[in-house]
Amino acid sequence: MSGSTQVRETIELLSTILNENGASLVTAETFRLAKFNKYEATPALWKLLFELVYFSNYGVVDDSAVKAQRHLSDEEKCVLVKRELQSRGYMSHDFAHLPNDASRGSRELLLAMAWLMCKETLIERFMDKCTSPLDQNISQWCKEWPNSACDTGPTAKGDSSATPGERVQRLLVLNSKLRLNLRRMYAAQQHEAKLLNKIENTTAGVSIRKNHDNLSVLEVHLLRHPHLLKRMLVLLDKDNERLQNLMNWRQHEDIFWKWMDSVLDLKVKAAAEDRNQSEPRSGAAYLQTPLDGPVQMQLARQQLVQSILSYESNIRNLEQLWDTKRQEISNHELDNLIASINMDISVHKANLMLTAARDIAGTLNPEPSFRLASKTPSRGQVNMANVRHSPGESGDSCYTDIARVTEDLTQQIQDMRTQLTHMHRECQKTLLGLARNIPSAICIEPTAVRESDQYA
Repeated sequence: MSGSTQVRETIELLSTILNENGASLVTAETFRLAKFNKYEATPALWKLLFELVYFSNYGVVDDSAVKAQRHLSDEEKCVLVKRELQSRGYMSHDFAHLPNDASRGSRELLLAMAWLMCKETLIERFMDKCTSPLDQNISQWCKEWPNSACDTGPTAKGDSSATPGERVQRLLVLNSKLRLNLRRMYAAQQHEAKLLNKIENTTAGVSIRKNHDNLSVLEVHLLRHPHLLKRMLVLLDKDNERLQNLMNWRQHEDIFWKWMDSVLDLKVKAAAEDRNQSEPRSGAAYLQTPLDGPVQMQLARQQLVQSILSYESNIRNLEQLWDTKRQEISNHELDNLIASINMDISVHKANLMLTAARDIAGTLNPEPSFRLASKTPSRGQVNMANVRHSPGESGDSCYTDIARVTEDLTQQIQDMRTQLTHMHRECQKTLLGLARNIPSAICIEPTAVRESDQYA
C-alpha cells in the first residue's frame, strides 16, 4: 500500500469519527485541497471548525448547533470561532487575519482544526461518549411520560386593568400551586426511592454487569418489554463500530500527524516567500474584554505605586549604605581581606587539630595494657582486685588499681574536651569580629566543626 493511499484512508477514518460524533462529513479530498490552500475547501472547514468548537464547549453537537449554523451569518460564525480559539491560547496572526466572509484560508483552518484536536483532546472525549446503552437514562427507552394532571390555574400575568388587590390574589394562588407541586415532587421522589429499593431487593444475586449484584431499572424494563432489545442491539452495534474506528485511529494516527507536518512545512515555505513582500501586521484580537477593565487597571496601578512608595525609603537606605561601604574599601582590598580571613581560619583549624592530637598522644603514649593478676595472692599482696600493668616492655610489670587508672583517664579526657570547647569559642568570637568588618558577610562554621562540637 502506497503512502498516499495510507494518508487518504487515515483522513477518511478521521472524517468518519468526526461524523459519528455529530460533526459534518468532510471528505479526504477536501483535506487535500486545504493542504494547498485552495478556496474550495474553505466553507467546509469553517463549518467543521465551528462544530468542533461547539463540541468542546458542550460535549455534543445537537440541534442547537444546527440552528446556529443556519441562522448565524458567515461573519458571526468566523468571529465566534476566532474568539473561542484565542481564548484557548491559539494566537496565530495568520488565522486571526483570515477574512470573515469565509473566502480563503483553508490551510490555516486545517492547522487550527489539528491544534484544537490536540488542545481539547477530542479523540479521548469521543471515546468517553462510547458507553454502554445500559447505562443510559430509562426515559430514553420509555414512551412519553404523561404530563401532570394538575391545573396551573390563573397566572400572575393578568391584564393591566386589574386592580392591585386582584394581582395580589393571583400571586397568592400561584404561590399555593407552586407549593403543592413541590410537595407532589417530593412524594414522587420518595415513591421512586421505594421502587428502586424494591427492585434491588427483588433482583439481589442476579446481574449481567461486573461489580453489580442486582439488576438496574433499565434492565428490568427491558426484560418486561423484550421488543426494545432490538433497538438495544442496534445501539450496541453502532457503539462497537465507533470503538473499532477509534482503535484503528490510535494505530494509524501517526500517519495523519506526519501529513500535518507537511502542511505546516508548506505554510512556513509560503511565509518565507511572502516575508519581504508583506508589511508587518498587528494581531487581531477577538477576546472579550471586561466592562470594568479600565477601572481594574487603574486600581492595580494605584496599588503598585503604593507598594513602590512603601519600600522607597528602604531602597534609598540600602543605596546609601552600599555607596558608603564601597568608598571605604576597594575591591582589591576586599579580596585580600577575604583571602586573609580564609587563611587564618585554616591555620586555626590546623592548630586545633594538632594540639588535640599532641595532647592525646602525650597522654596515652605509651598505651598501657591491663591484664588480670593471678588469683593466688603473692607475698605482700592480698588485694585480688588489682591488675597487672605493663607500661612498655613485657618484662617490666607492676600492680595498680584499674578503677583509679580509669578514673584518671576519664578526667584527662574531660579536661581536653573542656580545653577544646574553650579554644573553639575563642576562635568563633575572633571570626565573628572579623566578619562584622565586611558588609553582607556571614560566618558559617564548617560541618566537621559543628559535628565535633555536638559530640564534645
